[in-house]
Amino acid sequence: MLNFSKINVLIIYSIFIFISFFSILNFQSGKDPFINKKVNLGLDLQGGSYLLLEINSDPLVEEKIQSKVIPIKKLLKNNNLNYSNFKIGKKNLSFSLDDPKKFELLFFSKKDNLLNPYINNYNSFELDLQIDAKKISIFFSKYGLLTINNSALKQSIEIIRRRIDDVGTREPTILQRGEKRILVELPGLKDPERIKNLLGKTAQLNFR
Repeated sequence: MLNFSKINVLIIYSIFIFISFFSILNFQSGKDPFINKKVNLGLDLQGGSYLLLEINSDPLVEEKIQSKVIPIKKLLKNNNLNYSNFKIGKKNLSFSLDDPKKFELLFFSKKDNLLNPYINNYNSFELDLQIDAKKISIFFSKYGLLTINNSALKQSIEIIRRRIDDVGTREPTILQRGEKRILVELPGLKDPERIKNLLGKTAQLNFR
């Protein structure tokens, strides 16, 4: 008669239970599985929509530059700077001034400068200017535009994410690509025109 230790008996029972468990799985029907296995298929395997969107920040730049009109005129008035021919463009403001050098010092002051804040992350001011004799032209600096684009991108991504959640697709991919582009992958949705119409109503976006 064979004598087994308690440890050997436990090992034998464990192997028997393990084999029995997987034997039962083989008899399960596909409609009512014992274990529901979910496999997340990639976009190429299960089909879907692939969109590359590009934000159009021009309207936002125009809005931001127009918001500088009152602060500029207030700065000129408070410092007794006489101006004329004040013009508002889509991307710049221009006017003539008797003392452009004085205005330039005020314009690039780092202390309490509400008109032209200093962006510490980029070591640059939000706005820049060009002086031609007595004519001054004010526009957003390179890093001022970058700040506007980043803000518009973050806002657009949040809007896109909320809209896609309304559609009900699972595991969408929404990623920033460069300074102005957003990559959107929607597994399982094969109607890109529907997605374009939906997203086009939410933000200034162009489709590539």
